[in-house]
Amino acid sequence: MQPARVRAPPGPDGAHRNTNGPFRPSAGPDSAPERPEFALDGYFSLDRSPLIRLEPTKTAVCCCVRITRCPAEPPARLGRPHTMAAMVSEQRRVLAQWASGELRPSAGIPTAEHQTWQEAQGRLLTSMVAADPAAWWSALVQLAKSEPLDSSALDRLGNYPLVALLRSESSTYERIVVETAHDEPAIAALAFVAFESIHQARGNLYAGEAAAVSLLGLDTTVAAWIRIAERCDAIGWNAEGFNTVDFWAFHLGGHLARANPELGWDYVRHLVAAVPERFLLHVGSGDLEDFCWAAATTYIDQIELEARRDPRFRIALGAVWPGGESMPPEVYDRIRRAAAAT
Repeated sequence: MQPARVRAPPGPDGAHRNTNGPFRPSAGPDSAPERPEFALDGYFSLDRSPLIRLEPTKTAVCCCVRITRCPAEPPARLGRPHTMAAMVSEQRRVLAQWASGELRPSAGIPTAEHQTWQEAQGRLLTSMVAADPAAWWSALVQLAKSEPLDSSALDRLGNYPLVALLRSESSTYERIVVETAHDEPAIAALAFVAFESIHQARGNLYAGEAAAVSLLGLDTTVAAWIRIAERCDAIGWNAEGFNTVDFWAFHLGGHLARANPELGWDYVRHLVAAVPERFLLHVGSGDLEDFCWAAATTYIDQIELEARRDPRFRIALGAVWPGGESMPPEVYDRIRRAAAAT
């Protein structure tokens, strides 16, 4: 069933707007109806900023957009104040709804079309964030600080609203996001997801992760590693221990070594220098071992030099295993000798 088209009042320039998508002049009453892409119930405050409610359609994969401009005194039936605080609160509610996965197709929509439906909702949210990035950033920070976010929620929020915000005003928000991530673990996780998505590169599987670590900085990344290690040390090195917003920071050594070996080398040395001593063997059997599997053939001279210089590095290096055929035998022999040196 095709949802009915809704014709909005004329805009300030006297032109009617097509409400089945972004604002643009209507082609006229005789034009063929476009296939609507989104499900949105939205209102505009006095400064034309949107107050929005996302709603899953019940009759088709997609639903039209209904837009109303508030008069000088918004009618009571709208039930929504048009202050900035109210906008941020409304946007936070929308983000929470999106993060929770509550927006699901109705039972009448074929399973094969569920992905199309979700992508349409994501495109709508992206366009709304780009229209008012400051308010949406405030809402996102409030949500991240106050609500526990699992990996699925982080993925949804990072890949849609935060990517949209970064792409709309990257010169401004990239710096703000990085600075906020330094002190807010949930924002660091969202930023990692968003930066990885933006900087993916064809033919380089881990280019996005390398770009994310480079932008966030080694201090922020290592701090996240330490938090997740302390959590696992307290409750167990298992799925429950890794179920935290810092999950993204574990086992990056091998990925960075493949995408950007110089960054990977800096990362594992930074990790060895920063972690509590009780975690050095975990670093060695995890990130350092993964780095060696990927890049030891190239970095064996630097590895030997670092082992002679730093006793903490030698402890971590002692936990590196050969990984089958991941390293040539002669390279692993040099690693073992370096770890045993005094």
